[in-house]
Amino acid sequence: MAWGSPDAGGDCSAVAAQLVEVCALHSTDGAFAALTRWGKLLTWGCAWHGGDSREVSEDLELCCQVVATRGAFAVRRTSGEVVVWGDPSTGGDVRATGERLVRVRKLFANAGALAALREDGSIVTWGSHENGGDSRQVQSQLVDVLEIHCAQKAFAAVRSDGRIVTWGALSGPVKQAPEIQLQNIREVVGSNAGFAAILQDGSMVTWGQQDECDCSHLLEELSTSTVRELYATSGAFCVLLAHGGLRCFGRSDLGGEGALEEVVQVAATLGAFAALRSNGSVTAWGHRLMGGEVPSHLERALQSEVTQVISSEVAFTAVRSDGSLVRRDRRVLKPVAHCRLRGDSPTKRTKSYGFSSCNRFLSRLRSFLLGIVPELQNHDTLTDASGSRPGFRTEDSVDVLLRINIIHQNFALNGIETGVAK
Repeated sequence: MAWGSPDAGGDCSAVAAQLVEVCALHSTDGAFAALTRWGKLLTWGCAWHGGDSREVSEDLELCCQVVATRGAFAVRRTSGEVVVWGDPSTGGDVRATGERLVRVRKLFANAGALAALREDGSIVTWGSHENGGDSRQVQSQLVDVLEIHCAQKAFAAVRSDGRIVTWGALSGPVKQAPEIQLQNIREVVGSNAGFAAILQDGSMVTWGQQDECDCSHLLEELSTSTVRELYATSGAFCVLLAHGGLRCFGRSDLGGEGALEEVVQVAATLGAFAALRSNGSVTAWGHRLMGGEVPSHLERALQSEVTQVISSEVAFTAVRSDGSLVRRDRRVLKPVAHCRLRGDSPTKRTKSYGFSSCNRFLSRLRSFLLGIVPELQNHDTLTDASGSRPGFRTEDSVDVLLRINIIHQNFALNGIETGVAK
């Protein structure tokens, strides 16, 4: 079943007759891909974001793995061959690598780039250079790779000798990765360009962008505590300990400062965290435009009887014990298209934050802002080349991002599919 904006994947009528025995769904910013039990892949939605796969349809048989960036899909076939399509800038075109993608063991994707792990332990990357699509600087080190982990704009490869090689949007001070045997890693979580891993013994290690993964102030406490779960925004991490304690590190403006007790659940947006405590109350912190500040008119509703907190990219919604929802305002800010398998729980539906074809510019601007917002947080105000004229403020960029989201929601809610009111 699919519903929402037709141009963003809300209408699957073109392939509906073939959508039987679907075992997996995947999505980009504006399209869906359904994998059937016999290995056939079907797509629909915005062509620019991978919804039109007709040019490669003959190769979309016997598929065994599907991954997606914000604008492109990649499929691994049982033969080890890889097929890609969608936005070339986010991985929809592999020709620039000069490599023929065969004998591939596994595919990996972050927001804008893809990586293929071959059977011989070598790696091929493509897509946005900033997101890790260009690995030439570390290519000589990418040998005997066993696994790859993904942050929003970076990759980390674990080699057979325990060494971790990281590449992508790394700038300024970088914390070197420790040597870890793959079998000792329980979970890895990525921020923008930082990584944190829970090991099998309950300890934690971090590496990557220094300002995102510096947890030196927590080392003493973490050495005597067991880490239960890890969460990340685009610039900070949140550690949930086995005894219910919560500790944060990373960029303070994106949720890196915080300590709570008696926490039972954590949710994260791109720039904020929200914690549900054992008494049913909710506490939020981080960037105020991404959910880090609870509006005064909602404080009372979030003081008790909350059972679950759910997050999107820039907002939180709380579910109360009576089934009611607590959200920032009266408007239901939700993805413009949804798709889920028959019988699936609504809470597990695949989301697509898609847009109409006539508003592709807004889509690209939104993706661009999502990429630069973390960097803009380092500057209160940007200036021109002379440094004398006030430029674009950080808060302005986040506000534009939110406004773009709302514009697209309004298109869907009001039946506007081409940018012109019907």
